[in-house]
Amino acid sequence: MPTVLVLLDQAMHFLQHRQVQQPRSDAEWILADVLGCRRCDLYTLLEKSVDQVAVSEFRTLVGRRGRREPLQYILEVSDFYNVSLRNDGRALIPRPETEELVEFIVDVWKKKAPSHVRILDLGTGSGAIGIALAKALPESEVMAIDIDSNALKLALENAESNCVSNISFRLSDWFENVEGCFDLVVANPPYLTQEEVRGAEPEVRDYEPIGALCSDQGGIADLLKILRQAWVFMTSGASLILEMGSNHGNLLKEEALKLGFCPVQIRRDVSGRPRFLIADRGTGVPLEP
Repeated sequence: MPTVLVLLDQAMHFLQHRQVQQPRSDAEWILADVLGCRRCDLYTLLEKSVDQVAVSEFRTLVGRRGRREPLQYILEVSDFYNVSLRNDGRALIPRPETEELVEFIVDVWKKKAPSHVRILDLGTGSGAIGIALAKALPESEVMAIDIDSNALKLALENAESNCVSNISFRLSDWFENVEGCFDLVVANPPYLTQEEVRGAEPEVRDYEPIGALCSDQGGIADLLKILRQAWVFMTSGASLILEMGSNHGNLLKEEALKLGFCPVQIRRDVSGRPRFLIADRGTGVPLEP
């Protein structure tokens, strides 16, 4: 029977040949999952022999990774901010940039210390943003919407597995089936072009749901739709926060100011790219779009 070290070395070379970006790391994550241990524990088990059942399972999963299926879909789970999320092809894999967005929101709202805040999570997908916010801000009331019923089922599963009860889910095309007003509206909508997706890595291009990635008008169509409809669903002083493509900021900021939002800010992610639009609804009257 092969040892842990032999299996890791074999898998690393196989994944290198398949041009996987982090072959050793991915092999370790997969083997740790198969053996039911932590990744760091593998280094105390390098000379341990692995039984044939586990070897077969490991090689099957490594084969999937070699076909460039995302690691998160193979492991079926990933950590996001303060929650553990089930991941599968029903929704996008949550990105580090989106985790930055949640961290920023939590920091801001904890300083405001509201007794109660209503949050609308548009296009929730796996539920990452809404569930993380609901858990971090237990006094909040979160409504999470998505146009895809399968994604909503995944989000509900994730809410239940994380024991988060202050969140509800609704099938809606953006604001179509939404009622009431919210103190925070947040969205990570599709903002890539078809060309960008075609040029992406196979993990994105071949496995993640295309409808959650692409938007028309150079990737900005859904962002503009949300921006132009949000005002009437926001309380006075509420904030709209959008994750966007790095080339969308100036146009979105100009449009937000025309609509009456003030102040309007563009926030960069940790890599320095303009990534988030923050538009506050003041007490003024919105302009016609």
